[in-house]
Amino acid sequence: MRGLTTLLSGLGRNAIEQRALVLSSQQIACEIRRGQDGWSLLVELPDAERAADALRAYEVENRGRKVKPAPPPEYGTSWSGIGMAALLVAFHFAVTDPEASGVFQRYGSASAQLILRGEWWRTVTALSLHVDLAHLFSNALSCALFATVVCRSAGPGVGAWGILLAGAIGNALTASYHGANHVSVGASTAIFGAVGLLVGKGLVSGRRLGLRGGRALAPIAAGLGLLAMLGTGGGRTDVLAHVLGLVSGTALGFCYARLRPVPPRKAAQLQLLAAAAGALVLCWVIALRQVF
Repeated sequence: MRGLTTLLSGLGRNAIEQRALVLSSQQIACEIRRGQDGWSLLVELPDAERAADALRAYEVENRGRKVKPAPPPEYGTSWSGIGMAALLVAFHFAVTDPEASGVFQRYGSASAQLILRGEWWRTVTALSLHVDLAHLFSNALSCALFATVVCRSAGPGVGAWGILLAGAIGNALTASYHGANHVSVGASTAIFGAVGLLVGKGLVSGRRLGLRGGRALAPIAAGLGLLAMLGTGGGRTDVLAHVLGLVSGTALGFCYARLRPVPPRKAAQLQLLAAAAGALVLCWVIALRQVF
């Protein structure tokens, strides 16, 4: 954002977040910042008058009665998850030539031994590789589903970065556990990272809505249920990578939802989406620099 002005300041975090949700429901972009005197709510200058009117109406409407917390806002419709799935399929067929496939698998797979030697980019490149069509289409279908839900919730740019980082962290942790003699490929670690992102956001949303006990922990139960159904079958399934992807995504989703309750606007989302795609391409450039 540019040309920001402070609309409210010196309030507690919960009060500021509640008013940020009010503005978001009115399609008014805002930003939350922490200062020495408490939390502040900032809006762009052209929106200041409309934002002030919205908050005055909110205060009048809720004066003298306990306000029920509003659910966190979502970014809205996004087809990015389907786009990610399509890119997985397109990339697989682009490297299915026997000679090319061997090169990509050799230099891009998540080799635990080589990752621990410093080839960190493999934690990312391995997410775009698959061993066969069954592996590919299973992950592409899951990606279309879960990545779409993540991007609808947090936005395509935030969602793409969250999924990419959760998958990479999951691969890195898996490599650290195995130490050596372990090689894996596939987007499934990132897909369970997407599930984890939803779990993490769900935990924060539950706290903001005042949920307690089992209802507050329902997102964890849902995530574990999906892991049991989708992430533990088949002889070649890397269950540990799926678990660590889920854990990584949950941590990232929880931290992000705490720090940024309102999704960034479209322009920022598109910039983040382009940067995430650029990061994947850069990792492949580094991986293949010895070949070309």
